[in-house]
Amino acid sequence: MIRGYSDHAANERTFLAWVRTGIAVIAFGFIIERFNLFVLAVADTNPSETTHRLLTKLSGPLGRYDGLAVMLRGLAIIILATARFIRTERLLDDTETHSAGSARTELILSAALMVLVVGLSGYLVLGDDRKCSDLILKHRLPAQPSAALRGLSAPRHGLG
Repeated sequence: MIRGYSDHAANERTFLAWVRTGIAVIAFGFIIERFNLFVLAVADTNPSETTHRLLTKLSGPLGRYDGLAVMLRGLAIIILATARFIRTERLLDDTETHSAGSARTELILSAALMVLVVGLSGYLVLGDDRKCSDLILKHRLPAQPSAALRGLSAPRHGLG
């Protein structure tokens, strides 16, 4: 029987939870990256200058690096989880009693996350979305379909 099995099992469950979280963050970064590439590809194929400008703005100035940054954060989560798992395993195997230590790493990560959330929230609230929404409202489809569209939907009778 393994001495302190429940502690080792709890450590492993915590490690696996962090690995799952890191994988989910990496997958989310991959989705962001693919969406940015899709938006830029659509912008490059669209001949309308205003639509091109709108789609390029949607991608954002750092749009090409947002997904990569999120993927690197997911990788950092997995690396930190692995280091913490190994450290905790060694402390559990040691016969001496150890203090819990400081929560400095957790406080730093929590503060960084809080700064990130506040910064992104400020960007969303104070960002200049009026230009983007003005472009969307200005280039809406007309209320009445064009003659070409009406001709496509009308049923055709006869042989001609």
